[in-house]
Amino acid sequence: GDVYKRQVHGEAKNLELVTSQIYQGIVTEVISGSEYKVLLMEQSCYVKVKLFGIHTLPNDKNTPGYEQCFQQAHSIMKEQLFQRDVELRLIKISDICVEAIVFLNKQDVAYTLLEKGFAYIQTTSFEAEPPTEIFNYEKIQVGAKAVSYTHLRAHETGRNLVCRLLLEKKK
Repeated sequence: GDVYKRQVHGEAKNLELVTSQIYQGIVTEVISGSEYKVLLMEQSCYVKVKLFGIHTLPNDKNTPGYEQCFQQAHSIMKEQLFQRDVELRLIKISDICVEAIVFLNKQDVAYTLLEKGFAYIQTTSFEAEPPTEIFNYEKIQVGAKAVSYTHLRAHETGRNLVCRLLLEKKK
């Protein structure tokens, strides 16, 4: 398996985790809409988890609307996940975090963020053939935005697009 490094009482420890395996855990902190601190039950240790394949906007006070989008995504996921039992299917492992598909009551939590327009697909997350979940994410993302292509601006990044569409929706 791949190795995930973490600090335990100031001492570096290696934790062996296996991609595609399902791990049981409890969300102990919601860092952002798409990043969480999870206590793995069987391993009795904490890992930083990032949702695989999607990204939420950063908490950037200098970009109009980003802070508001960040706060809303954070609030929704905190309400849904904090202190709840989850299942993690690990996709990628690095020494700073694990990227996983997170399930709450057998439902992929990324769907909530995509349906509400608080996340976008991060295509750089996979090197080879993307997992089937990515195709489901695309369907949800397209349905959630439900805008004509005339609303899309050529220079917009995914972050700008998500944020602008959310702000327009509120008008």
